[in-house]
Amino acid sequence: MNIKRLIEEHGYNNFSLEDHEKVLVKNGSDFSQVLSLNFLGKEVGYLRLDNLGTQGSELAATFAPLLMMQSKIKNWHYISELFNWINGAKGLVPEVTDWVGIYYKASSFWEEDSTDLILGPFRGEATEHQRIPLDKGLCGLALREERVVNIDDVHKEQEHIACSLKTNSELIIPLLNGNSEMVAELDIDCNKLGAFTPEVEEKFKIYASTFRFWK
Repeated sequence: MNIKRLIEEHGYNNFSLEDHEKVLVKNGSDFSQVLSLNFLGKEVGYLRLDNLGTQGSELAATFAPLLMMQSKIKNWHYISELFNWINGAKGLVPEVTDWVGIYYKASSFWEEDSTDLILGPFRGEATEHQRIPLDKGLCGLALREERVVNIDDVHKEQEHIACSLKTNSELIIPLLNGNSEMVAELDIDCNKLGAFTPEVEEKFKIYASTFRFWK
């Protein structure tokens, strides 16, 4: 699924991207309502719709990290490619991918003097965890210890920071750049307990090896 199809699935019949920093989605005859797209406390664009509704809010949450990335690297082709890659991950084993997304090291993608992780493209419910300290959570554990983290029951883990309260099991796989450096991670949440069997984990590890860093 590409970005155009995502928008069409939400019932909006056409859209345009202005300088890849603003999003205009048309649903009806005019653009009567405006919804700001915010990421890390910064306005990065907006939706203009006849009727925002729940689906408008979902689109806003999905687009916000994409537009924040675009403001940083000015490479919409890569961002669109990465969004398609996340959709591929979501469709790999659909019954276990209730939420799937990428968290980047702030120091690698954003070139920040920070050990935080910052949310990139994702599919699933919106999450308030747009920035996660490396020393907290299972996501931080995966990159701190540079290993795959596979948790059958997240409620037994004190370190767990849920993207959704529905999450019961989680799989986190470090992602490498062209120099075999860990620059990000693939985070997958499932509403079922024990969702990530060794066979499922192996499928996602193979898929993770196809990740392409932007530089």
